Amino acid sequence: MTNNNIGELHEGNCLIVNYVLSTGQKGTLPLNKEQCKYFLDCIDQNKTMILQVGDEIRTLNPQHVAFTYVKGMKENDIVIKTHEAIEDKTVEAIQKTDPAEELSKAYNKPKELFRVECKCGETYEKELPFYTQKNSCEKCGQMVFVDRKRGKQPSGTEFVWIMTNRYYVEREFSIYKTT
Repeated sequence: MTNNNIGELHEGNCLIVNYVLSTGQKGTLPLNKEQCKYFLDCIDQNKTMILQVGDEIRTLNPQHVAFTYVKGMKENDIVIKTHEAIEDKTVEAIQKTDPAEELSKAYNKPKELFRVECKCGETYEKELPFYTQKNSCEKCGQMVFVDRKRGKQPSGTEFVWIMTNRYYVEREFSIYKTT
């Protein structure tokens, strides 16, 4: 962390850096080109920056910066290169994750066997994600709810959760309760 007080601010060489923190709070810094480059380098390298703006010393943690915008930039300024470097790193990070693998993980969540018992008389077994709390009957479309208080019930060679609308099921019961 170094103090970066490079050059004096004059009307002609002042750039306005607007930033938004992850909390939603907005800030503005009037910086010269060197300070602006330092600001963006610190964000790129994830280093806390210390800037002297006029008679004030300001510090900013780049981990909390969600968005930056530099007003007064020209296309050929050095800051464009910094943004390109950030974009390249983002593209590399995105390419490291395989979309097919992510999709496979999403669909391969732990599943449980449920027996649906509906008022319409329909009874069948269905495999659903273990955290399922409600579903609809395939025959009539009415909502059926998981009876977690009853626990798993035997069904042939396996144990199943019961989903029903034949009687009132307490919906506030959580499978994650520790008490």
